[in-house]
This record gives sequence, C-alpha cells and structure tokens, in this order.
Amino acid sequence: MATPTPLSRAVFPLLADPSSYSPFTFDYATPTSVADGSTVILTTWLKVFRQSIPGFKHHAIKNGGQGDKSTLEAQAADFEERFSAALDLFAADPSADTGYAIGYVTVNCAALCRLRDRCLQAAGFGDIFETVKTEENEKALRVLPGVLRELDSQDDPEARLELAIRGVFAGNIFDLGAAASEELFRSSGPTFQATRGKLASRPWPVDNLDTLLMRMRGKAHHKAVIFVDNAGSDVILGILPLARELLKRGTSVLLAANESPTINDITAAELSALMPAVAALDEEVMGAAVSSGRLTVMSTGSDLPVIDLCALSATFCAECTDADLVLLEGMGRSIETNLRAKFTCDVANLGMIKHPEVAALLGGSIYDCICRFEPARGSEPLWRNLLPGAKPQIGAADVRVSVVWPPSEAHLVENDCTTGLQDLLGEGPLWSPDEGALYWVDIHRPAVHRLVPATGAHTAASLPGWVGCLALRRLLPSPAATTDSATTNKRKTPEGGQQLVAAVDGGLVLLTLPSPAACQPTPPVLTPLHC
Repeated sequence: MATPTPLSRAVFPLLADPSSYSPFTFDYATPTSVADGSTVILTTWLKVFRQSIPGFKHHAIKNGGQGDKSTLEAQAADFEERFSAALDLFAADPSADTGYAIGYVTVNCAALCRLRDRCLQAAGFGDIFETVKTEENEKALRVLPGVLRELDSQDDPEARLELAIRGVFAGNIFDLGAAASEELFRSSGPTFQATRGKLASRPWPVDNLDTLLMRMRGKAHHKAVIFVDNAGSDVILGILPLARELLKRGTSVLLAANESPTINDITAAELSALMPAVAALDEEVMGAAVSSGRLTVMSTGSDLPVIDLCALSATFCAECTDADLVLLEGMGRSIETNLRAKFTCDVANLGMIKHPEVAALLGGSIYDCICRFEPARGSEPLWRNLLPGAKPQIGAADVRVSVVWPPSEAHLVENDCTTGLQDLLGEGPLWSPDEGALYWVDIHRPAVHRLVPATGAHTAASLPGWVGCLALRRLLPSPAATTDSATTNKRKTPEGGQQLVAAVDGGLVLLTLPSPAACQPTPPVLTPLHC
C-alpha cells in the first residue's frame, strides 16, 4: 500500500505563541510520579499501545479487506509483529529509528499513533474501522431527533447548553483506540442517554464548566472552530447538538475533521457526506445553517487521533483566522494533546478520560470528564465571585482554582446611565468592610491581590502551576454589619447612593451611583483605584 502524501505543514493562526507551543500534555520520555506513589514511565505508555493491539486485530480481521479469513488473520499477525517490534525499539531507545515515517524524532503520543497506522498499512490494511463507523453513524442519526427534542424542551438556555456539553462527554465514550472503551463497545455498552445520565460527578480533574456557561451568558462568538473526534454518537449526538446551540446564538461553526482515517475518528469526507441527512432531520437550525454556509465541514489535513496544531493544512488555517472560539474535543485532541495550549481567542477542551494512566496523571479516575475553558489572552477582566473552594489564602479571602470568566467587550463607557449597570458589573471584586480591603484576581498571572485603599497597602499571592481560572469566595460580613454593607461588592454612600468596585479596561475603579431619591439625577462617578 502506498505511503500517504506527507502533510502540508501550517501553523494554526490562533495559537498565542507558536514558537513555544508543544502539543503534548505528557512527556513520555520523562518518569512522572503520581499521587498513589507509582511512577508513569515510557514503558507504561508503550504498554497502553500494546494493549490496543487485540482490538485492532479484531477489527482488521472482521472489516479489514476482501480477502478470506486466513489471509486477513495472517495480515493481522503481521501488523502485530511489526508494531510490537517497533515498540520494543522505543523501549530500548526513545529516539530509535523504527523504519517508518512517523514525523517525530522521539517518542510521544503522536509518534506512536502514526506508527500504529503505518504498521497497519505495511501489513496491507486500509481503514479497518470503516464498517463500524458507518454502522454507528446510522444508529446515531436515528437517535438524533430525540436528542434535539430533549434539548429544545429546556426553556433555560444555560440548562440547555449544559445538557449539550454533557452530551459531548457521553458521546466521546465511543473510542476504539482505548482498550477500556473498546471492551465497552464490544459488550454493547450503555445507551447515549444512560451514559450522559451517569457521568462522573463534579468536580472533575479540570472543571471550568461554570466558567464556560458564564461566558455563554455574554456576547455570542462570531465563529467557532470545533475539532471533532469519533464517528457515531460522538460527533452526531455530542458535537452536532452543541454546534446547534452555538448556531442558535448566532455563531458560525466550522467542523474540523481529519483528512485521512485513523481508528474510528470521522474524516472530513465522511462528515460532509452525513450533513445532508443531518440538515433534513433539523431543517430549521442546522439545515438552514448548512444552506447559508454558517455550518461547514473542513479537513484539518491531519491523519492522527491526536492533533499537532503546527502541522495542519494551510487552506484550513486560512479559514480559521477570523474565529474567536476554539473547541477541542476528545481525549486525543483535548487531553493528551493541547490541554495546556494557549490561544489568542477563547478555548474549550472537552473530553472523557479513557486511559487509567492519563487519569492518574490528572488526579482523576477513568471515565472522568475534562472541561477546560480559558478566555482569550489579554481580554479585559470583569470579576465575578462564585463558589467557595480550596486554599491558598490571602488575608480573609479563600481562593479556588475553578471558575471565573471575564466577559470581553464589556465597557462602562457604553452605558451613560445606571440602567443595565448591575448586569454589566456582575458581582465585582470583593470588598471586605471589616478590613477596609479590596480583593481581586488577576487570572492572567495568576495571582490574588489585596488592596487597602486608605493606606495604599497592596499584597499579592501568586498561584504557579495553574490550569483554568480563579474565583474568590464571598467574604462574610461582621455580625454588626448592616443589610446594605453586607453586600460584598457595594456599600452605601452618606447620600444614600451606592459604591461598587469594578474592573474596567484592565484597571480597578470605584463606581459611585447617586441616590435614586436625589432631586437632581447625576451621572455615575468613576474613581480610579491605583495600586
């Protein structure tokens, strides 16, 4: 079988710093200790890929070609021999030359995924998952109308969006590259609805779901690029309903799929072929979006179940320059790669953990969900106080690594009166009346700050090694505090007006609102707080 044409290499235009970008979340060549005292080493990762061999052989023999069973069994044995021998070479030397064009000079998840596909091709196989992908697509299309009706029955847009996101996790369990989910698939595992209803409880190892939902209360994105994963329930029952929610908000959606087949990942050609059926099942939203060009499918140029954002199709990259939301879906694209990638726009990573080794390194369990959300780097923060959480402490404020969103394009200058200011300001930074201190979070450092305006005393506690966003817990007022002063982000002025603290254009201001009973209405007063 001919070797596939080498990938055209172009850099994804929304990476924050391509020169420092590395797609890989885990360093296969460096031993890493985990919480249970064990150590994940290179042979651990090689074992993960060895454990995939029986499943691949099964699909190769069942669906791998037109030959008789004995011929296919011989080819499958050849695949196993080739792949095992190459893994043995890597076990002895992480930089070994396996004799296959894998695109990397040292061992990593992308190299091992491509190596496995090259060994299949060398043994005479093509797309050994083609039949199962077709069957699962047909099954999922029959279920899709019911999933959409269930979503549409939710009157609350935020509840509807959360249900769609949970659907992404449920659909992502269909992954024939992982031994655990392969076994689940072959045992005719739970239905989509049952899986969604039994997702691991929160908090997940990386859990910014509240952040993501809060962001979606704000201005709709212009264009979302969604890197899709598996065929069947994953893309049809998970991704398409989520894309539909974005479309209903006014966001254009580009579905980014592989150029070439690998495992049970859907290709751009396969997904494009499904879109007429999808449009017919949902004429009002997805059908209209397909017709108008607001819902499109495009090849990334990739041939891997993970993704290196510096090795993509130049045509695809040119189409993504105006996007302001990137959504990476699936364990390969959003967890094993790109979990810590930085972008110039909003980014969400959604996936389910299906390797115990990945779970151990992320401090979770197999089948835990990952929901990472980070706003565009450099976006202007508008603080909201959310849930109580973990340490560290600074002064009287607790900090948790979790869920804060700074809505972009929210400027006080757009408001010339108090109407709508409460929604704009949200809950603001924390004002502690007992201390006379102001607390806020800089999510781009990240750090927690404390300022005493009366003295100018300013301290900060940094939080290194952070993934996600930060939130501050509300400070409890003293027992003697009045009802008005008990509100953590505002206090009464002597004239009966209110003072609120807000972050505006990257700086802190004290906003003084006049009393509603004032005889002569006066505009709000903005006083910068320097620190």
